[in-house]
Amino acid sequence: MTAPKKSTTAARSATARGTAVAKRPAAAKAPQDRKPAETSKVKKVKDGTEVTLHGVTVTVLDSVRDDWRTIDDGALVREVLSIIEAHGGAEAKESSFSAEEDELAAELVGRMPTLMRRLVGSAGASQVYAALSREKGGGPIDFGDVLAYYAELTGALSGNS
Repeated sequence: MTAPKKSTTAARSATARGTAVAKRPAAAKAPQDRKPAETSKVKKVKDGTEVTLHGVTVTVLDSVRDDWRTIDDGALVREVLSIIEAHGGAEAKESSFSAEEDELAAELVGRMPTLMRRLVGSAGASQVYAALSREKGGGPIDFGDVLAYYAELTGALSGNS
């Protein structure tokens, strides 16, 4: 009696693509140099949503999310992010921005601390800033760090995390 044939479809298609199919020995461990990305934890609570990011759990009240000031500030964040992206993303040089774009960014820098305190509360904002600083080895955080956290938070709240 002969052993059943193993399917060679995967090997053939890999060969046709010009890639090799390497088999990892059964006893081999998974690579440890890449840790899975931290995922957010989102939980609906009375009157709001509890979100855990960067090891900090904050509650964003539904009434705050629906507040016109929050919506207006969020629109400004999206506008500034699109301007930054249009100029090459995080590596954009400030000199490439128009005077109007500079004014919008400056306005956002001024409004961001208030927006963060409104969304997660004063204590929550302090905890978030401390966590972001710890991730930088205790170093100072900058506007880009807070903007990235805001994007993660709103993504988690909208279910896009």
